[in-house]
Amino acid sequence: MDKIIKEDALQIASSNYVDWRKLRGKTVLIAGANGYVPQFFVHGLLKRNEIRGDGIKVIALCRDRQKAEERFGAYFKREDFQLLQQDVCAPIDINRKPALCCIHYARHRCTRPIYIAAGRMGQR
Repeated sequence: MDKIIKEDALQIASSNYVDWRKLRGKTVLIAGANGYVPQFFVHGLLKRNEIRGDGIKVIALCRDRQKAEERFGAYFKREDFQLLQQDVCAPIDINRKPALCCIHYARHRCTRPIYIAAGRMGQR
């Protein structure tokens, strides 16, 4: 992993802006995990587990397995990581309890990021 990504993951994992108590022991599905910004959610949450032992399960949903192997290959054997390869428009079928929340990041090509939404799975 790139040195800058490692530093950023540590900064995310050490952040006081996140109420980590709400994520402790929970499962988080990150849609579009191969994307530039969403990958930092993956790295940051897994780094949090390394430094604080919060037991956050991360499910990285992405279409391109090869790209996922490049970004997340070091996590493939970890108990707190699962790669889910599929299109986000297809029904999501995971063999775990429902995720606490889904993080979806959307960005139009020509503009800066327009939103980051997080909420309980199954909520509308």
